[in-house]
Amino acid sequence: MAAMTNGAGRRQTGTPPAGTAVPPGGPWVPARLIRRRRPRGRVAAATALVVAGVAVGWLVAAKSAGRTPVLVTARAVPAGHVLAPADVRTVDLAGAEGLGAFAVTDTEKVVGRPAALPLPAGALLTPQVLGATWWPPAGQAVISVLVKPGAGPTVQAGQQVGLVILPDTTTTGSPAPANGSQAAPVTGVVTTAENAGQAAGAGSRVVTVLIARADAPALAAAAAAGRVALILLPAT
Repeated sequence: MAAMTNGAGRRQTGTPPAGTAVPPGGPWVPARLIRRRRPRGRVAAATALVVAGVAVGWLVAAKSAGRTPVLVTARAVPAGHVLAPADVRTVDLAGAEGLGAFAVTDTEKVVGRPAALPLPAGALLTPQVLGATWWPPAGQAVISVLVKPGAGPTVQAGQQVGLVILPDTTTTGSPAPANGSQAAPVTGVVTTAENAGQAAGAGSRVVTVLIARADAPALAAAAAAGRVALILLPAT
């Protein structure tokens, strides 16, 4: 099972367009999305925004006086999804002023606006994550991989993973890699990880990963044949 969404245009290395900057004071986690390609501009900004959404859980749990009621996502929403009242909830957050978060009184400024990128449940709602959709960034693509129980670690949005294409054992006459070597894994950042449902088998998950557009065709074909393994990589 696989799905692929290509970003428009060629790979860019400039700064993100207006409306996609990381909130002042927000967490910044540089990530090498592709080992052979160092991300810049929109790619780095996209990674930081995904991780920022996950980090809000830690912020909400912080013990501090002077908490402010702010708005976060009540559930995971895809890029382009127009937020409805059921998609938004309130949390008491410390240090919200420095993150540019929408206050509970700003609900009308949030409901009815589209998400600019995929947002996990509990993601902090700020002006930077709402508006015109630019996902995936130019030069990038999003691929979905079905991970069955025991075939990969449990991952969550914002984590860096490696995707390995496994040998095709159904093709006869295919030459084996020299010395048992395999292509280096393609690295990317998890955008969502959800239960695949009973039709795919109990415990199966669908993991979507942001990768380089050039790597997407081969990975999509291998994923459709169930020949992609997922590994969790340390944060960089």
